[in-house]
Amino acid sequence: AFYSQFFFPKIQATSFINNKQAIFLGQLKTDEKNFVAELDLQTLIDNSKPFPLYQPINRYAVIKLDLTVNLSEKHNFLAIKKIALKKSKLIKKIEFISLFKNKATLRFYFSSTKKNLTEKEAKEELQKIIKALALEK
Repeated sequence: AFYSQFFFPKIQATSFINNKQAIFLGQLKTDEKNFVAELDLQTLIDNSKPFPLYQPINRYAVIKLDLTVNLSEKHNFLAIKKIALKKSKLIKKIEFISLFKNKATLRFYFSSTKKNLTEKEAKEELQKIIKALALEK
């Protein structure tokens, strides 16, 4: 923006939401340490998200299982995550652990809100995911 000329170059920042400037702030080029911020409230409101509803903490155990998968253009992390979440309703979280060459290790967190899962049940869910990934190749 044109007014950035009135600010120290290394003490200013601009934040964009959907390619629209939402926030600008910086220190004015004056003898005083004056800072100015401009907020585009309409952009912030238009792109805000409501607070999620409260969900009580699950009282049942979480079982973590790791899986190493081959990555490709078709099988990137987001695609694998989408397939896994579609195949198992017991997944609470999927975490990226490591990457070596074209292989990624992912950690799957399985849990139920109705009962404690056994490791066998979690492994059966993981097998569903493995089969679905094999079909997607």
